[in-house]
Amino acid sequence: MTLQEQFTKKYAELVQIANQMDVGDPFGAGRAREIILSGILGHKIGSDLHGIDAESFCGKETYEYKTSLSTKYLTPRYDVSWCDTWENQIEYLKKNKIANHKFHFFASFTILGEVTAIYKMSGDTVLELLLPKLQRKFYAPKKRSGVLYASLSEKDLREHAELIYGPRYVVCKGEDGWDQSGTWEVVDKQTDDVVSVHSWNWREDALKEVDELNSALENKGLTFS
Repeated sequence: MTLQEQFTKKYAELVQIANQMDVGDPFGAGRAREIILSGILGHKIGSDLHGIDAESFCGKETYEYKTSLSTKYLTPRYDVSWCDTWENQIEYLKKNKIANHKFHFFASFTILGEVTAIYKMSGDTVLELLLPKLQRKFYAPKKRSGVLYASLSEKDLREHAELIYGPRYVVCKGEDGWDQSGTWEVVDKQTDDVVSVHSWNWREDALKEVDELNSALENKGLTFS
């Protein structure tokens, strides 16, 4: 059997499994990662790409998923529809887009579908962090086009999200700058202590140190809280 034939066979098998699970197209944007994430978190996956991402099995809570193939950066982006006034925009974000979900989960994956980190943040906190960013774009003196969007930063996740699954040691941007005058910090997520500080141009050294620290721990430092 050729590689193309193997691919076709596996493709059909995954579609059949997805149909049995009633989760729609498993090859839609990020859909496969959402299916994997829902299994890890014990959630009921939404039935298609256009509704909720996931919900509790009792149906009382809904959840938003943001996933990424980047294992080094996790900066979830939110695309939202424009409203005619900022007051209506806030109402839409509260009731239909962001704060209506109990929790938002942010997860990074390897290309093989292995989860490397999962962050959890309340919908109210996500809205609080995104509102100033969205407001600046809403009132920006430019012609509106496409969607209104904003992203959570690494700093937002580090300070406001709960790392429920991931490596104990991570690399974060230092507090003393966000450009080449800044630093990279190796942080112990278990204690929130800064283990070491590296200059901006030596990020690879910081990443190497993190890999060595996590590799020395049981299960490569991965923990689930």
